[in-house]
Amino acid sequence: MSKQRISIILLAVLLAGCADESNSFRDQYRWLSGKWEGKDGETQVIETWKWQRYRFEGEGFRIDDGDTTSTERLYISAYGPAIGYTALLNEEEFLSFQADNAVDNKLIVRNKRNDFPKMISYELTSDSSLLITLEGEIRGTPVSTSYSMQRKSRER
Repeated sequence: MSKQRISIILLAVLLAGCADESNSFRDQYRWLSGKWEGKDGETQVIETWKWQRYRFEGEGFRIDDGDTTSTERLYISAYGPAIGYTALLNEEEFLSFQADNAVDNKLIVRNKRNDFPKMISYELTSDSSLLITLEGEIRGTPVSTSYSMQRKSRER
């Protein structure tokens, strides 16, 4: 067998292994896909999530009195066995978090160096309901907030 043919076979095996890992990761968090809407106090909150090639990509919006007050670009990616969550806030500031051990229908990410939030949790409470919890500190005082989201559409 030629060296070129062996190289092609090794590359195919390597890529197949990566695809299996990517598919496993995608399947583990597929429940998050779709459009979600809810309220955090008087603020309307919208998040959309979809699978894009090798990661989940999301967008988040907070709307007060009809005006969009903040936007986020969100990413959930696998880095080998570790899961990372990244938020780009208002196209200016990146925040990175690392996921805790996987639990069915729940994603918990943490960044102990950030004041608020230090922890973000997404928990699927039913097929169409999601509970989001944020915990951290504001000026040294512990703060926790939770709000429910309803699935408005599902990504395929």
